[in-house]
Amino acid sequence: MLIGSSQVDITPEPGAELSGFAARKQPSVGIVDPLFAKAIYLVDGDQKVLWIHCDLLELDREIVLSFRRWVHQNLGLNEN
Repeated sequence: MLIGSSQVDITPEPGAELSGFAARKQPSVGIVDPLFAKAIYLVDGDQKVLWIHCDLLELDREIVLSFRRWVHQNLGLNEN
């Protein structure tokens, strides 16, 4: 079995527009905790799994579809 993992800090700089609560009227004013995108990739023979977790509320649909195509073309995984 092959296993790979990675993480990248995706914390926006103070001043970024944020979502997550309806009464928010201003951009971010600081950072309490960093936000990360983390991935683990497992290969066991012909079986492959890529699991990604992002500390986000949502991802733009076009980003998701584009990434699924990339994963299919470059890693041979289903686009589902």
